[in-house]
Amino acid sequence: ISRTLCATRIGRKLHALLGREAPAQQTALALRLLSAICSHRNAQFSETLLKDGLLPQLLVLLDTTGAAENALRVAALMHALADSRASRFRLIHGGALRCLTRAVVEPTSSGSLKEHCLQAAASIAGRPDDEVSLPSLLGDLCAEKLPGTQSEAVAALTILAEKQPQVRGRLLSVTEVRAGLEIAAAAADTKLATEAAQLIEMLSRTSNQP
Repeated sequence: ISRTLCATRIGRKLHALLGREAPAQQTALALRLLSAICSHRNAQFSETLLKDGLLPQLLVLLDTTGAAENALRVAALMHALADSRASRFRLIHGGALRCLTRAVVEPTSSGSLKEHCLQAAASIAGRPDDEVSLPSLLGDLCAEKLPGTQSEAVAALTILAEKQPQVRGRLLSVTEVRAGLEIAAAAADTKLATEAAQLIEMLSRTSNQP
């Protein structure tokens, strides 16, 4: 059944049910259907759904000012979607890491949502079974070879630093964060290098304050 649904491009047909204007109950049903399709752990299914353009709408649903239960379902769905290199690439470069990070640091997010978002972020990074902190995870991604991946990780770390000023002074003490940002700051991509260097400067300034 899942193969047939993907062949009919079910992802495109569900767009209307995943918008902000759609009733929360209908959105929940659409998310359950997508989760059921992904439960088969068939990478082709996940890749097809992402090609259907679902990600932007899923990211909007992570906004905790909306239906909290649907945000939780979205985080769980992202974890399931990240089952192949191609899908992880689409998720990272589509802004999933930034939105997941924003949900984790949002004060109104429930403990369950934060946990699901961290699990989704680990899966998107290709480390679904690792017990790793969000800063360490993002720091490792800053050291990746693809500038786009590095840029998304730097952006997510920036969100973490800006939304949680109380942790700024400790971020550079995380080995993966310092090493990853230093690699990104030395990148050939000028924009990426500048953003990483600016973040290092901000974190260093904060950590040196008495």
